[in-house]
Amino acid sequence: MKISTLLSVAFVTATQFTNAVPVAQPSVDNTTMVDDEFLHVQVLGVGYHHEQHLKKRWLEKRDTAKGLVTGTRKGYDPNGAYRIPRQEIRALYADQGGRIFDLYLLALERMQAKSRTDPNSWYQLAGIHGRPYLAWHSRTSGDSRYRQAGYCTHGSTLFPTWHRPYLAYFEEVVWQNAAEVVATEKEWKYRQLWYPALDFLRIPYWDWATGGGDVPWQIRAATWNYRFYPNVQGRTVSRPNPIYSYKFASNQKDSGSFPNFPFNTWENTLRSPSGNNAGATSNNAASNSAIAGNYNSRRQRVYQLMANNNKWSTFSNKASAAEQNFDSLEAIHDEIHGSIGGGGHMSYVEYSSFDPVFFLHHTNVDRLFAIWQAINWRSVRDGNFATRQTNQGGTYGIVPGTVDDVNTPLMPFVGLSWNPYNSGATIETKLFGYQYNDVPKNHYGSTDTELDKLANFAASAVAKLYGGSGFTAPGTKRKRDGEQTAVDNGVEKSIVGVDQYYNWRIDIVADKSALNGTYTVHFFLGKPSRDPSQWSSQPEHVGDYVIFTHTMQAAPGIDPAQINNNVTGSVPLTDDMVNAFATTLKSTQPSDAIPYLEKNLRWRVTDNDGKAHRAKDVKGLNVAVSVALCTLPNDNLPLGSCQDWTHLADIVRKIGRDGGPDQVGVVPSPSVSATSVAPTTVSSTPSDVATSTTDATTEAPTSTVGVEFVIPTPDVVTTDATTATAASSEAPTSTAV
Repeated sequence: MKISTLLSVAFVTATQFTNAVPVAQPSVDNTTMVDDEFLHVQVLGVGYHHEQHLKKRWLEKRDTAKGLVTGTRKGYDPNGAYRIPRQEIRALYADQGGRIFDLYLLALERMQAKSRTDPNSWYQLAGIHGRPYLAWHSRTSGDSRYRQAGYCTHGSTLFPTWHRPYLAYFEEVVWQNAAEVVATEKEWKYRQLWYPALDFLRIPYWDWATGGGDVPWQIRAATWNYRFYPNVQGRTVSRPNPIYSYKFASNQKDSGSFPNFPFNTWENTLRSPSGNNAGATSNNAASNSAIAGNYNSRRQRVYQLMANNNKWSTFSNKASAAEQNFDSLEAIHDEIHGSIGGGGHMSYVEYSSFDPVFFLHHTNVDRLFAIWQAINWRSVRDGNFATRQTNQGGTYGIVPGTVDDVNTPLMPFVGLSWNPYNSGATIETKLFGYQYNDVPKNHYGSTDTELDKLANFAASAVAKLYGGSGFTAPGTKRKRDGEQTAVDNGVEKSIVGVDQYYNWRIDIVADKSALNGTYTVHFFLGKPSRDPSQWSSQPEHVGDYVIFTHTMQAAPGIDPAQINNNVTGSVPLTDDMVNAFATTLKSTQPSDAIPYLEKNLRWRVTDNDGKAHRAKDVKGLNVAVSVALCTLPNDNLPLGSCQDWTHLADIVRKIGRDGGPDQVGVVPSPSVSATSVAPTTVSSTPSDVATSTTDATTEAPTSTVGVEFVIPTPDVVTTDATTATAASSEAPTSTAV
């Protein structure tokens, strides 16, 4: 930042200086308000900039006192809109020499110290999402029968849109607390140095699909050395890092609020906990290993989601999958919860939001949501947004059986008019006072031509950040010269037709109630280790599919047998198959790939405690391999494009429903079990109303039969690829967390 910008806050006009009464420490705490409306503040000798911060502070204090979601007002772009960008955590750490980041941490520390009775305390803000299942600002669904969930919407068309005002309100409270931190700086000459940081303070995100895979050290550090601290000059101040853990007060874990062991025993939030005792600690190495082990798969999943999923119902949540799109924003999000949680708070829906990393994680989810909106702006404009879906399970703010749509109230969030937000009111991030650098709307107009330019910019950002295989360059990890030559040759042999290639993935349908909690399906191209704790990090590991859930019962009056628990996702194979070119695979063309997968694809299952389970014993677990003929990225299609996906049932039948034997390199005995193969369709409900169950874990029968399709060939490349029709397949309906 320019020196002139940093110093501008100290300048006052001649008139202001003449009329000023010299004071050593202008007080921001003696300002009064009448009827919750801001009265003009006469600032003595500090100028307009300071006055604006006082106004902002009182406006935020007024809004947050009432629980009004208005967004963070302070900070303008050149066009006068409130569009300060949210930054990636590693970028924010370096901005303004670190002052913004330190101010952010100081604000979190202040929030975490507040009483549980304060609606804007960390305890109550986290409690909006899940436990302790209480009304926030007395806002409920009006149905007192069902109070066995938080307000959060999972497995729902509202998953992305509900979390947007949640994060916006969290950001408001962060800003308000940051302003209060700045006010504690006693000397004005030092206080003024905080104001540029306050202007540009927005909550950061953690982009877990870039940066090499490791959890940023800023998240893993138990102690933080503040470079900037109020009333301390010339030295650092060491304090507990508020994004490493949240410490519960003794009265916050009573049996009514936290009924589950060991959550009512642990003294603070934990990641990969060392045990169930009160003094348990986080195992940073284990959480980091799981995050790093899924990095390549996660990056590909984000790329494929943006490149090949333009339908809201399948993009938004894991309970609305269709034949062509098994993966979703929510399913990708689930893997982070399971990987970094490792059986700790982040691994359970109802406790996850108490871990400070939750908000870094979900801000990135919101960012990906914004990128998808920019790329698919036409379909959003035409109504492909928060489409109809039955909420079978309900939430604290939604009555079970409600058909959610764009007009469903996103409880408990209300605006200045006291009307609840709905999804339609969340489309524009600028209304909440922020944007993302990947979607710089302030640099583009509102015409179709300008929006197309923005879409191309966003798509190019996705390609740059997440493209990585030989087919979605840039970014393939360089191997030793001999290995890289083999990879390059394999890529070349895999190109068919005119700039086309075969793209491979694993599709999964799972019953979220199968293991009475969150569990993980691990996939390999090679022999799984004998030690389950090594599965996510061993070289043969391809990726994990995490079923993120928690245990609860159906609402009173809801027949458990009518609730489906099926959730879906995908794990990409192509990039790992490309890397296999250096050893045993000639190309990704079906003639080479199918025998290779039959001999080498394996999967295993662990529960939230890391205990291994036989895959064949996991109720409702269905796996299939799918392939599509795709076009390489080019200037007109920065993300490329794909034909319809084809399910190849025989691959999984030959491997067997137990995920294959430990040995590899041979084709296992064929398994005729239909339950080992994913369905070719996953919705038997009318297309305009899908179904979901938000956080219900009652069992539902499943019947899934895989059907072999004709593999597409390069000479039939069209927008509508030819596929056979399933002659006999009963598919599960969609579900929730």
